[in-house]
Amino acid sequence: MSTEATRLLAQDYLDVLNRALSTRDFDLLATIASADLIDHGAGVGLESWAKMAAMTLDAFPDAQLSTVGILADGDMAAIRSVLHGTHLGDALGFPATGKAIALNVVDIVRFQDGLAAERWLFSSDREMMEQLGMAPAPEA
Repeated sequence: MSTEATRLLAQDYLDVLNRALSTRDFDLLATIASADLIDHGAGVGLESWAKMAAMTLDAFPDAQLSTVGILADGDMAAIRSVLHGTHLGDALGFPATGKAIALNVVDIVRFQDGLAAERWLFSSDREMMEQLGMAPAPEA
């Protein structure tokens, strides 16, 4: 697979993920990921990924991702984005604060046959807790 084809798949992946978040239509995930997707944070299968997305929306019902950059090489892409949302439900066991977050996220995806076959998601709980006022910012 060419790097440009992988980059285009990664952009489509993020676009569909945002559509799934805004509509809560997690069936859309099947259009960008294989049924046996290996999610190294949520488990195996689209149902595991959908549960993780639903948990995010329970805490941040207006959650959306904005693309910062995409690096692609062969069948792999690193997607850097920012998760924007308002904390209106429980997150990590903490009640809603009503505060907005802008959380840096890196999603590394391996594509196979035009679909995400494997993914790794990285974000900082500490960064989120600081933005919600639940942890002090690190000293400079």
